[in-house]
Amino acid sequence: MFYDQNRKADTLYIKHLKNYKFLNLKEIRKKEIAWVDLTYAKSKYKPYTGGGLRNGAFQTYLIEVISNEKFVIYPVIWRNEGVID
Repeated sequence: MFYDQNRKADTLYIKHLKNYKFLNLKEIRKKEIAWVDLTYAKSKYKPYTGGGLRNGAFQTYLIEVISNEKFVIYPVIWRNEGVID
């Protein structure tokens, strides 16, 4: 992933952390495949590989906890590096 410098990072209070959903890489891959199936349902060939697809399927953030009270949220973009296992 890369930090999208065109978008601004934001500092929030820990109480807002519950507003975000956390997924591991396997869960992300399953959701990406489901998104490809839905988006390309009428296509003969479906692009199942590549991180670039995740940019269309997800709004992704990197979260850094900076204290007991606050965290920083960085909008990121996926780098097209192949399939996640």
